[in-house]
Parts: sequence; structure tokens; C-alpha cells
Amino acid sequence: MPFLPTIFRLCAALLVATAMTACDIETTPSNQDLPDRDTEDLKDGAFGKAFVKEPLGIQTSWFDYDSSTHAILPRPYIFRLDKGENTTLFRIKSYYTPRGDSGYFSIEHLRVGAPNATPKLLELTSSIKDAPVCVALAEGVETDCNDGRHDLVFRVEFRAVPGAGFAVSNPAIYAASYVSDSQITDVGRGDFDSFDHATAALNDPSAWHYYKDAKMRPADAHLYQTFHNLELGDPSPTFLQASANMKLIGWTVERVATDQLKFSATCVKLTLEPEDQSLPFTSEAKSATLHINADALSLVSLCAEDGPEVIEVSATPYRALWPDGTSYELVIDTLGDTPELRLAAGHYIWSDGADIVDESTTMPVDLWD
Repeated sequence: MPFLPTIFRLCAALLVATAMTACDIETTPSNQDLPDRDTEDLKDGAFGKAFVKEPLGIQTSWFDYDSSTHAILPRPYIFRLDKGENTTLFRIKSYYTPRGDSGYFSIEHLRVGAPNATPKLLELTSSIKDAPVCVALAEGVETDCNDGRHDLVFRVEFRAVPGAGFAVSNPAIYAASYVSDSQITDVGRGDFDSFDHATAALNDPSAWHYYKDAKMRPADAHLYQTFHNLELGDPSPTFLQASANMKLIGWTVERVATDQLKFSATCVKLTLEPEDQSLPFTSEAKSATLHINADALSLVSLCAEDGPEVIEVSATPYRALWPDGTSYELVIDTLGDTPELRLAAGHYIWSDGADIVDESTTMPVDLWD
């Protein structure tokens, strides 16, 4: 992508001139030895050791970024999508058109057990840079997202890069399944050089890594244990959240009634260096009690001008078609049996279990690595 260095310089110039918070640069950490928070199962206590992302399936774990050519290269994985009794294998062949235009996925797929099953190539005609692109993988077709037939969503995800001073866009992949679906979709990956080898290992659990997905199984969400067990009148510990709007947010939540949550949040800018980072002190927090909409998904902005507020309510699951992660930080989910709290895609969260954020807090610096 020969245009990327020019865009990078433009972003840097705009950052200095206008304090820009997001830019259309596609990248990933250059140090590939860093922990891959998108794919690896986090051990107990990870909250107190590192900033972590919500486990939302494949996300950006499908590619490597070549810093010398600025190219996005698929990792040598074969993925599997299990839905009901059906399994479809797929791998990402390219992120570019033959002309070199980025944002156009090519996906090789195989429906296991289908009559005369042979691998087929699906070349998406729409760019994820324009809008999310939906795929009905079992049928091997690009589909209108409004139809609700899709299994996978290919879209842009913004994430904070404090060391650069702005958020970058990444091509991400999400499953569209939801906890209320009659058939839950599982997505896994394996290191295979062919569909034949992957097919032969379908029943070998050791050959596959299955992704956690907080949208499919609520208990996989990072905030599940804390929020699910929160009693009326009890406040949560303080969380530090790095948002795609380049904010470091300190926040707590309290159940004040069965249909009301009280959020308290302080928002400060993310800085280029961890040693320059100020903390969002609890004493400066803005508080707001928010009504919980029944049987709905409510998107919460923690850094609104007058304090936390609900910015959007949906009576149906987003199925990976949620709004841009720069517009909200949290999701209040009441579509299940009990309210749950989830992190917006592309955001990072950390907590050591403390009641307040104060000067003694020593947060991990992995965000800046």
C-alpha cells in the first residue's frame, strides 16, 4: 500500500495541528512477540496485570502487518465456523483486489459434508472501509446486512495507540451469533496447510483453538464476574479503560435499583508516554444514574459533557453491526435473563480491584509497548 506512508505523515501533521484522535491507518504492533490479546486465553488475574480487550472472536488476529511494505498479510490459519450441525472451513486469501486496493477480502471456503464439496473462492465486492460487509458463509455469498442472514461481519475497528497519539483503523472479523440465537455459532482456528488436513482433524480437539466470544457466551465477557454478582447498593471496583477516542477513563458502577445503574467516570487524555500519563482521579468524577431499558441493548458514553449517558438503545442484537467504537464505551445488555455489562470493541480495560483511582495506582505500561 504505497499510499500509507503519505497518510501516516498527514496524520502526524494533523495530530499536531488539530489534536486529531483517529486516522485511517491500518496497522498492528510491530513487535509480533507481544501477547496477542485477541486470541490467547487470559489467565486469572489478567485484569491486574495488563490492559485487555473484550474477547470477541477473531477480531484482528487473522493478519500480520509488514512494516517494511505496509502490507496486511493473512496468517496461515484455517478457521472453522460451527453452527448447529454444519461446519464450514475458511481462510483469508487476501485483503486486496488484484489492483492492490485494500479493504476487499477474498475468502476461500469449504462446506464440510456438502455434496461434491470443493473449496470455493468468495471475493467481496464491497470495501470494509466504506461500511461493514456481511457474509453468509455457509452459502458462500456476500449478503445485505439488513437481511440478517450473515454469519460473519468484516469491518473496521478503531483502537487506541497511545505511543502514536491517535487511534488507528484495523480490519477485523466478527461472528454474528448472539446468546439468544437458537443455534450458537462457534469459531475456531487451526494451523493447517490445506482444507484436506483440516477436515481430517475436525474431531481432534487438540488441533483447534476456539475463540472466546462475549457476544455468544456472556460469562466470557471481562466484566461478567464483577457486574453479574453486583448487589443493590454495592459499587464495583474502579476500572481504567483506554478508549478509541484516546481517553483514559476511570469509572465505577453501582446498582441503585433493579432498573437503574449509577456510573461515575473521569476522562483524561491518553499521552504519548506512560510516564507522562495523568490518572483520572475519582474525586473529579462526574456521576449519572441511568435507566436500564428492559429487553434492549443500551450503549453508554462515559465521557459525555454532562457525565455518563445512554446514546443509543436497540431492541434487537447488533450481530456485529454495532456503531463505531469511538462513539461509546460500554454496552448494557438486558436481552438475556439478567443485565450484563460489556466493553466496546477496540477498547482496553484494566483493574487491580481498588475502590478508587489515586496517586498510588501503578498501572501496567503494556498499552504503550
